[in-house]
Amino acid sequence: MRYPHILLGVSLALWGSAAWADHRDYDDHQDSTVILEHHQRYPTVSQVAEVQGLAHELDDAARHTYRAAYETRQHFTWREDRALRKLDRLADWARHFHAQVETYRQDPTHTDADFQNLVRAYVRARDGVRTQLHATAHVRDDFKRVEAIMDRLIDYYGGPDYYSRNYMGYFVERP
Repeated sequence: MRYPHILLGVSLALWGSAAWADHRDYDDHQDSTVILEHHQRYPTVSQVAEVQGLAHELDDAARHTYRAAYETRQHFTWREDRALRKLDRLADWARHFHAQVETYRQDPTHTDADFQNLVRAYVRARDGVRTQLHATAHVRDDFKRVEAIMDRLIDYYGGPDYYSRNYMGYFVERP
């Protein structure tokens, strides 16, 4: 009577260990695929000087855009306030990114996560400027400067093809 239960237990244990081994092999295969598909998403040491210049320009342009939008606000609505907060956050992230690029000259890999946060703040600010802010032509022109700098920075952090997958319609894929 006891032996059928033992055989059942042993067979389940062997089946479970085989399934676990298959699962681990599948995970190992996925990890190697990810490594093969990984592209460098940060500038090389030789490109850091250019990125530093762009980060400085972006810091100035984002702060100037926020100040101009704040000074020329027209409707004083909650939507306009939200857009101004988004612009302020973009300016803060641009300043933070600028500081990080200046700090990690020898090892630019540390700036990748900061750039990801900057891109998220940029996308939100762009939405705010286009849909919530009653922006003057001067503010729109200032924000176009921010957009142009971001388009140039994108090339050093994975390219527009990488970001157009995550933020459709924000960054143009290039052939």
